This record gives sequence, structure tokens and C-alpha cells, in this order.
Amino acid sequence: MRNLQLSLWLVLWSSVVAFGQTDREQMRKGNQLYKAGDYPSSLEAYKKAVEINPNNRQALFNQGDAAYKNEKYADAAAHFEEVANASNDPDMKAKAYHNQGNALLQAKEFEKSIEAFKKSLRISPGDAHTRYNLSYAKKKLKEKQQNQQEQDQKDQNQQEQDQKDQNQQEQNQKDQNQQEQDQKGQNQQGQDQDQKDQNQQEQDQKDQNQQEQDQKDQNQQEQDQKDQNQQGQDQKDQNQQEKGQQAQNQQEQEPRTLSRQNAERLLNALKELENAEQQNRKKRRHKHGTVTKDKDW
Repeated sequence: MRNLQLSLWLVLWSSVVAFGQTDREQMRKGNQLYKAGDYPSSLEAYKKAVEINPNNRQALFNQGDAAYKNEKYADAAAHFEEVANASNDPDMKAKAYHNQGNALLQAKEFEKSIEAFKKSLRISPGDAHTRYNLSYAKKKLKEKQQNQQEQDQKDQNQQEQDQKDQNQQEQNQKDQNQQEQDQKGQNQQGQDQDQKDQNQQEQDQKDQNQQEQDQKDQNQQEQDQKDQNQQGQDQKDQNQQEKGQQAQNQQEQEPRTLSRQNAERLLNALKELENAEQQNRKKRRHKHGTVTKDKDW
């Protein structure tokens, strides 16, 4: 493949325009420094020449060359475009566009570079170097576009993957949060059940204690009622005994000769007393669990 021809046109001839002595000295100095490879110093010399005489197209042209050599491609392209726009010399104009195309090509401004080479070829169609550089610029533009498409696709794929990863992370976090929430709910349910069981146990114990207390109270009431009944019976028996005793005492105090009515009354009192005593004995025997045969009178 043929190598890219990025040679620059440099104006080293004597100008047909009369410049001041200082202009010409700075131009001569810049050319010498450029040939010696001291591009930074040559750039300063050409710049001074242009400052002295802004209409010095040759100095401005060479300033563009020196800027190119110093890899200041944007500045170089601007200088060449200024020369091309201001110059009426077709040869200088074609060379300025050619050099501008090279500067833009180095700056990877392929679209602008192609346009600059086309402008040069419109003026000088037979320039093989310019035509080759135009072909090369088109090739680089195509590669750039392809690379850009590939990069765009890559970026898109990366964005989609990043979005997918982000969605997965969010889903994982959501699932984790749900699991933690479910576990928390289970723990809470377990705690609630434990508390419920404990409350039930306490209630059962309380109910049992209440039942025992109620049974105890009932037993006490029954015992109290039984004791009260026994006291009533004992009082009744005592009263009966006292009545019998009074009757007996009265019998003893009365004369031995009783009327039939008094005798019957006394006999009935004695029988009632005897019956009461028999009943008491039966109750006592029943209470102590012994049974004895009653006496026959």
C-alpha cells in the first residue's frame, strides 16, 4: 500500500512584494530555524513576521507549517484556511488547502479534511498527493464511522447489561428484604404464639386456683352449715332435757298422789325425754361409726 503523503508546502522563495527589512529578516530567520528542525523557534519567528506585517501571506503560510510541526494541528489548519481565503494566487491557495487537509487529518477531523482536499483538487486537479490524501481521509472516515457504530453498539450493550445487572441487584435486594420481612413475621408469630401460650397457662392456673378456692369455700360453707345444724340440734336436745328435768323436778315436788291427768302428762314428758336421748345416741354412734343395740324397756 502506498504511504500517506503528508508533505507540507513551505514558502521559501523571495517574495515579489516589498516587505520591510524586519519582515524579511524574521522570514529568513524562521526559514533557517525550520530547516534546522527547530520548529518552536521557527514558529516564533514566523509569528513575529506576521505581527509586523499581517499581509505577509508567505509568513502566515510558513507559520501554519511550523504550527503543524509543533503538533498544533488546530492552529495550523486555521492559519492555512486564512491564507487560502486571503490569497489570490491559485498555486498558494491550492497548497494552503492541501496543508489544511493534512492538519485536519492529523486532528482526526476527517469530514473537514476531506472537504479541504476537495477544495485543493478543484484548483489543482492533477495533484496526485492531494488525491491520495483525499482517498486516505475517506478511508479513515469510514473506519471512524464503523468504529463509532461498533462503540455505540458496545456502549448500548454495556448499558443494557448494566441495566440488567442493576435490575437483578434490585430484585435480589427486594427478595432479600422480603425474606427478612417474612422471617420477621414468622418470628413475630412465634413470639405471639409463645405469649398466647403463656397467657393461656396463666389463665388455666388462675382458673384452677379459683376452682380450688371455690371448692374450699363450698366445703367451708357446708362445714359451717353442718356445725350450725349440730348446734341447733344440741340446743334443741338441751332444751328438751331441761324440759324433762323440769317435769321430773316438778313431779318430785308434787305430792305422791297425782291426778290421772298429771300422771299422763308426766308420763308423756318422760317418754319424749327418753326418745330424745335415744335419737342423740344414734346420731353419736352413727358419727363415730359404732352401732349398739338399743335397750328394751
